[in-house]
Order: sequence, then C-alpha cells, then structure tokens
Amino acid sequence: MTLGFAMSGVVSNAFRRVGITSFMSVGITSFLFALVCGWLAFLPSFQPALAWVLFGFLGALPIQYMPLMVSAFPAHYAGRVSTSSNLVVFSVIFAGQWAIGKIVDQWPRTATGYSPDGYTWAFGALFILQLAGLLWLALSRAQPMARPHLAAAD
Repeated sequence: MTLGFAMSGVVSNAFRRVGITSFMSVGITSFLFALVCGWLAFLPSFQPALAWVLFGFLGALPIQYMPLMVSAFPAHYAGRVSTSSNLVVFSVIFAGQWAIGKIVDQWPRTATGYSPDGYTWAFGALFILQLAGLLWLALSRAQPMARPHLAAAD
C-alpha cells in the first residue's frame, strides 16, 4: 500500500503523458481495484499473492481524487474541502470494515479461522458496490471542475 501511495503521482503522470486526464486515470485505477476485489471474491485460489499485492497497490491510487476535488473549489476553501473529504473517507472506511466483519461473521468459524464463504460474500459485496459507484460516476453528466492551472507539474 505504501508503494501505491508513493507511486500515485508517477502513475497519474504516466496516464497524462498518453493523453488520459487525471480524472479518468483515477477512474481507471479505481476500476482495476474493483476488479481485484472481484478476483479475491470469486477466484481466491488463483494467484492469491499477486491479488493481495495488487489490492494493496491499487487500493492506494484513488488518493489522486483529493487534488482534483480540492482544485474544483476556490483556494480559500481548500482546507475545508480536504477536511470534509477526510472525514467522509475515514467514516466510510470504518463503516465498510465493520460491515465486512459483520458479513464474514455470518458463517460459522472453521478449524482454521473464518469461513472462506464469508470472505467471498464480503468481497463480492465490495466488488458490486464499487462497480455501482463507478457506473454512477461514468454515467453522471457532472464534469470535474478542476482548473487547468492547478494541474500537477510534469
């Protein structure tokens, strides 16, 4: 995950160099992360180490939404936008982790720990929710209002 955070700017710049906007690059990496969640849900025994590495790496890349969101508002609102976003993100993360735990707990424990079926359902739900959110974003007529002069330097 640390590597994902550290490389997020590099990945965003690589996309920008081939003509993909920052907004679209975050959408692409978010979609790839959703696919990895689907992989963990429905094909957990297929290359599990690679799936978990990609989960950690790709899960960190959507942080690139933050500068896009902040740049969509006047500069004097930057602190409020950032703080509000952090509050929502951490609240949703906390609630999501709690919900995943509740889903996993719906199955009886096995001799080795939690039931794999619980993880299938939990990651399957995460996968479906992410796809629904990305579909809503893709079909939305809203466009990012980021001001071009605030784009990251190459």
